[in-house]
Amino acid sequence: MRRALLLILFLASSVTLVAMLAAFVWPSGVSPSGRIDIGRIEDYPVGSVTSLVPVDGEGRTFGSAVIDAPDPPIETLRLWIVHLGDGRLLALVGRSPHRGCTLPWRPTYTYEGIQGWFRDPCTGSTFTRDGTRVFGPSPRDMDRVAIDLGVDGRVTLDVSRVIPGASSPPRPDSEATPTPAATVPAGTSTP
Repeated sequence: MRRALLLILFLASSVTLVAMLAAFVWPSGVSPSGRIDIGRIEDYPVGSVTSLVPVDGEGRTFGSAVIDAPDPPIETLRLWIVHLGDGRLLALVGRSPHRGCTLPWRPTYTYEGIQGWFRDPCTGSTFTRDGTRVFGPSPRDMDRVAIDLGVDGRVTLDVSRVIPGASSPPRPDSEATPTPAATVPAGTSTP
C-alpha cells in the first residue's frame, strides 16, 4: 500500500514537471510557426497607428516571451501597426528595447513641432512614428515583427521573426531626424 502511494505521488509529480517544462518552452498562445493573419491592408488607414494584441487561430494571445530579450516578462504581446503616409506598413513591438516597459503611442504628444510619438513612461525615451529613437537612454530603435503583404492585400505577421531596432549613438535633440523604415512591396516580406 505504501509503495503504491509513493508510485502515484512520483507519477503525479513527473507529469506536473513535464507540463511545467512544456509551458516554459511553449508559452501560452505561441504557435510553432508564429504567423498571424491580421486582415487586409485597407483595414489600416494611411497615417494610422493601431494597437494590436495578436491572437493565434484558437483565439489565444501570444506571450511576449516570443520576443528575444533578456528576461522578457511573460505578458501579452502588444504590437503597433503603423501605416505611414508613403504607404509603408510596419509592425512595431510595443515594449521598450531599454528596460522592457510598455511603450504607448502618444497621439497628442508634441516634440519638435511634430505631433504623435511613442514615449517610454519609464525612461522618457522617445521614438518617431516609424520607431526611430530620437531621445532618451534606449540603446536602439523600436523592435519590429516581420510583416508580409500578399498580392491579394492580406497582411501576415510572423511574431517568431523579430527584427531588432537599429543601434545608433544618442542624437542631440537638434539632430533628431527620423530614418526611413523598410518598404514592403506587395508579395514580399521583411528580412
